[in-house]
Amino acid sequence: MNIGNNYYSFSVFDEFRLINFIERQDTPSYVSFTEKQILFSYSARLQRDKNDVNTIFDINKLIGRKFSDPIIQNNIKLWPFKIEVDEHDNPLICVNDQGQIKKYHAEEIYSFLLSEINKVCSYYLHTSQGILNAVISVPINFTDSQKQAIKNAGKIIGLNILSIVDEPTAAIIAYKYNNKFDGDQNILIFDQGGNKLDISLLFTHNDIIEVKATVTNEHIS
Repeated sequence: MNIGNNYYSFSVFDEFRLINFIERQDTPSYVSFTEKQILFSYSARLQRDKNDVNTIFDINKLIGRKFSDPIIQNNIKLWPFKIEVDEHDNPLICVNDQGQIKKYHAEEIYSFLLSEINKVCSYYLHTSQGILNAVISVPINFTDSQKQAIKNAGKIIGLNILSIVDEPTAAIIAYKYNNKFDGDQNILIFDQGGNKLDISLLFTHNDIIEVKATVTNEHIS
């Protein structure tokens, strides 16, 4: 699974095919709270113009960070939804959820997205049990606290996060799987996201993958 600021994607390891409920790889990672229900993906993004204060996105910029973090403070000026702070300096996302004012931590919003992905996977696999284990890829500059917050989000819905892999490493794993090469290689990963750009240089030797260098710009997209 990969949940970005703007889009999410996921795959089931079945002949390495990407399985998505609407057969697209760019499903919006939006959550919107309305008077009647909680909406996800395309339905949620359509709410951004008419229900912007209750439509949440950019979850990767929130999860695992303190309210006082400069990244959150800079983005508060841009986000249409309201952010408050709890007694531990954690950000709280304030929404009108079906007529009630509620305050969610970023892990809870992330868990809503994980739950939605789980439902879609279960639909494909024809199981009511749901997905129990998952690997999640994250931006290369994610801190340990952000990774732990994602694990906590998984626990909320009973999802066991087997591993958290940075996105360039995940790209190399997929590349090696599809191209079946061995030996030493330096590989440049150009990751153009919805609202940022990551460029990473990785070295691979058989099953060993090492990040040599990386640079990120949060405002090139």
